[in-house]
Amino acid sequence: MTEITERPETEDTRSASNGAIRGILLGLGVAVVLLLVGLAILFTVGIYRLGWDGPMVKSVLKVVPFPVAMVNGESLRYSELIEDTATLQRFFDQQVSDGADPSTIPSDEEIRQNAFDRLVYSTVMRQEANQYDLEVTKEDIESEYGQLVTQMGGEDQVKEELIQLYGWTPEKFKVKILVPYLLQKKLGQTVQAGSDEAIEQRKKAEDVLAQLRDGADFGELAKQYSDDTASGANGGDLGWFSRGMMVGPFEDAAFSLEPGVVSDLVETDFGLHIIIVDDVKEEDGVRTEVKARHILFSSPDVSEYIQKKVDEARVKKYIEI
Repeated sequence: MTEITERPETEDTRSASNGAIRGILLGLGVAVVLLLVGLAILFTVGIYRLGWDGPMVKSVLKVVPFPVAMVNGESLRYSELIEDTATLQRFFDQQVSDGADPSTIPSDEEIRQNAFDRLVYSTVMRQEANQYDLEVTKEDIESEYGQLVTQMGGEDQVKEELIQLYGWTPEKFKVKILVPYLLQKKLGQTVQAGSDEAIEQRKKAEDVLAQLRDGADFGELAKQYSDDTASGANGGDLGWFSRGMMVGPFEDAAFSLEPGVVSDLVETDFGLHIIIVDDVKEEDGVRTEVKARHILFSSPDVSEYIQKKVDEARVKKYIEI
C-alpha cells in the first residue's frame, strides 16, 4: 500500500491558497456588482420605458427612491405616485360598491394623472410654506384630528371610515391629509392677510355690521351680501345645531350669544361671519343646541394662489403619466 504523505504547508503554499480565495471572493464580488447593476438597469428601463408598477416594482420602490419628476429642483418619488394612485383607485372602487354610476368614475389614466397633479400641488405648496418658515406642529394635528373625531361620533367611527375608503390608519391620514390641509390653511392666512381682496372683504363686512347695528333686517342683508348662497337665500338660516357641528370660533360665538343679539365679526377658515342666534335649547341650564343665522364674507381662495405657483413651477417628468 502506498502511503500518502501530507506536503508540509509552506509560506508559498499559504500565499497561493490565500490568493486563490481572494480571487474567488473578488470574482463573486464582481458578479454581485454586475448583477445589481443589471437589475438596476432592468428596473430603470421597466419603470421609465415600460411603465412597470407590479408588486415586485412596488417593493423595490420602497427601498430605492426612483424619482417620477422634479419640481423646482426637488424630486418626487415614484413610490408616492403609485401609492396615491392606488388610494384614489380604492376610493372610487368603494364609490361603485356603494352604488355610484360606474360611468361617472374617472378612468385609470385620469386617476393616475389626478394623483400626480396632487403630488405636484402639495410639493409646491410646501415649498411656498418654507419661504414663510411655516410648519405644522403635532399640537395642530392632534387638535384638528380631535375635532374630526367629535364630528364623526368617536375614533372607532373614524378608523372604520379610513380603512373602508382609503385603507389608511389614522397616522397615515394625518400625514397624507391633515398636514397638507393645515399647511395650506397657515399659508392662506399668511399670504391673504394683506391682499387687496381680503381688505375689501373686511371693509364690506364692517359696513354690513354697521347697518345691522342701525337696525337693518338681518335676513335681507344675508340675501344680498352672504357668500354662503345656500343659507343666504333663506336669510342666512342655518337651522338647529349642537356642539361639534361647526368650526370652533363659529361655535364658540354662537353658543355664547344671547338670542336676538348680533355678533361682532367672527373669523374662521371660511372667512368673516356675522351671527345672530334666534333660539336656544338647554338641559340643566347648559345650552345643548342653538338656532342661528349668519352672513358670510368668504376668504380669498388660497388654492388659486397655490395653483398659480404650480403653473409657474419648473416640472420635469421622467415618465408618461
